[in-house]
Amino acid sequence: MNALKRIYTSKAIRSDLWFLVRLYLAYEWISAATEKLGTGSAVWIGTKAGTAIKGFLTFAASPTQTGGDHPSVLGWYAWLINHVFLPNATALSYMVAFGELFIGIALGIGLFTRFAAFWAAFLNLLFMLAGSTGINPPMFTLEMMILLVGGTAGLFGMDIVAIPLLKKAVNRIFGRKVPVVVPAEAPVFQPIDRERYIASEHQVETPEQPTTRQGASSPGVG
Repeated sequence: MNALKRIYTSKAIRSDLWFLVRLYLAYEWISAATEKLGTGSAVWIGTKAGTAIKGFLTFAASPTQTGGDHPSVLGWYAWLINHVFLPNATALSYMVAFGELFIGIALGIGLFTRFAAFWAAFLNLLFMLAGSTGINPPMFTLEMMILLVGGTAGLFGMDIVAIPLLKKAVNRIFGRKVPVVVPAEAPVFQPIDRERYIASEHQVETPEQPTTRQGASSPGVG
């Protein structure tokens, strides 16, 4: 119990454990990329680029995978395969091959770890939706965990240097100072003399009395 508490509370131990997880994921992604960029490069990035991914996606959209009460590939994903992925199979072939390599390197050295984990999980999800399980579900789970734990997963790596530099560059480019508007002071109201206010409301103005000349007789007097 004390060992689990120490692991939970110690950032150094947690970062080391996540480093091991990253190494495992990096090994899997780099291995997959090596197969595509090495001996099998012709059908991925060579003269026959797109051939391998066309075969994989064509089978995924076939009635074998999409038919039945519990299909391995859902109908909406089969539509994406036929109308979006297959027409762009050559471009996707290059993206998958080099994407797997870059993801593996980034996870291994801890460079933009969460960003790399996001794209890794995205690729695993696409493979799973196409009916490919195998190692994809556990890799997807670990990558989602890296996204959830935050920066701890990248402490043992390049993120400790790269992230502050990136923030400084972003602040230098986009961090314009916004002028602070100081609100004016509210006017101070004096208390109202209630009795004077009521008296002024009920005051009746009297017409001015006409002035009489000195020595003139008053009207009606003989």
